[in-house]
Amino acid sequence: LCCSMLFKNMMLQFCVPLIDKTPHTPVHTLTQHKMSAASMLNALKEIATILRAKGTPNEALWASSGLTPPSRLKDVEHAIVALRKTFSVEAKLKIAEEEFAAAELAGVTVEEFREREKKARLRGTAKTGPIERRRREGRDLKLTVHKLAQGDFDLKTDYV
Repeated sequence: LCCSMLFKNMMLQFCVPLIDKTPHTPVHTLTQHKMSAASMLNALKEIATILRAKGTPNEALWASSGLTPPSRLKDVEHAIVALRKTFSVEAKLKIAEEEFAAAELAGVTVEEFREREKKARLRGTAKTGPIERRRREGRDLKLTVHKLAQGDFDLKTDYV
């Protein structure tokens, strides 16, 4: 449990600075507003469509988005990008935690666990190789038969 918290803190140190690269964006953090990120994203998208149509969004929409009311379209789009990055960082953090837990359960390091997973995926793709080759050969044969039926004969000769 202690190692997983350490790993989570390490991931947050490296991932969170990627989110806050646009300090000029007037977006409040999700901890300041007690609302879901999905509803915030929907409100931002709706504001962006209204601003593209040269309209003025109402105050309730501005409040639900977390932006200050006289924001530009560019600022709204930056907020949408920043919010989407938080979604991807949260997803990556969740995947990393799951990997760490699975590796800890297996009694190996995370790197060894990733290597095992990679080998397992490669074994699955090794089975599909001959199938893909047979499909490709079948497509080529069908195309050749179709061309012969149309009258495009293969006039190429093989010299011995």
